[in-house]
Amino acid sequence: MEVLTKKDLEMKLGYRFRDITYLEEALTHSSCGARSALKSNETRVDNILYGNISLSVLNNSSELISYPRGFSRRSRSMISSNNERLEFLGDAVLDLVISEHLFRRLVSEEGELTRLRALIVCEESLVICGKKLGIGEYISLSAGEEKSGGRKKKSIIADAVEAVIGAVFIDGGFENARKIVLKLFKYRIEDVLDGKIYSDYKSKLQELLQENKKNGRLLEYRIISEKGPDHDKTFKIGVFYKGEKIGQGTGRTKKEAEQNAAMQALEHGGSDVF
Repeated sequence: MEVLTKKDLEMKLGYRFRDITYLEEALTHSSCGARSALKSNETRVDNILYGNISLSVLNNSSELISYPRGFSRRSRSMISSNNERLEFLGDAVLDLVISEHLFRRLVSEEGELTRLRALIVCEESLVICGKKLGIGEYISLSAGEEKSGGRKKKSIIADAVEAVIGAVFIDGGFENARKIVLKLFKYRIEDVLDGKIYSDYKSKLQELLQENKKNGRLLEYRIISEKGPDHDKTFKIGVFYKGEKIGQGTGRTKKEAEQNAAMQALEHGGSDVF
């Protein structure tokens, strides 16, 4: 990847890295991470495609490994892994940023906050953000992964976005990572809070029962309690299978409470039902 291209991605992110090696590592897919290459004791040449640049790596010695011209001098000696560690970190940072944002913005109970976060932090939203950044074009892939269409694979794009978030956190701290997350996920957050994106947990629960050869007709939702005046009620509803409660949820409407009850049943595995 050329230096100009890296700067282009930094401009899209709205963040300039103090140590560019973090960004480089975040964009290195596991198929061509230097660490995996160094594990081999055999002298073998791997073709690696970095952006539009092809290079060869003799992977039996660190001195024989070469990197694309866009890599900094420091990165040639320091990069020793793919983006999986940064992806792990970025996933946690993303969860925290969105959790804090929802906590400060809403007065909803835990179940509702969890449901909303799940709609915001998911592969679908990560892929949308990744495509807006054009991140697939920046990722370093092995020749085999390149040929199999790796740049367009949802999982690779989503993982790279999380890795970049992790890289920003390590390089610039939580506040910078927070700003970028809220910038990237701005429209997703608003769509979710406006009710434009909705996950039907009741249908998912029904489908799971059918997959496990269970009778979905035995699934029942019951009101456990109602609180508040008619214009501002809060419902607590339980979901039961064969008379056994497998989840419960609260909401300002019965439908919302039922969805949250189904979500809890799915998260907890439905007791011994599944």
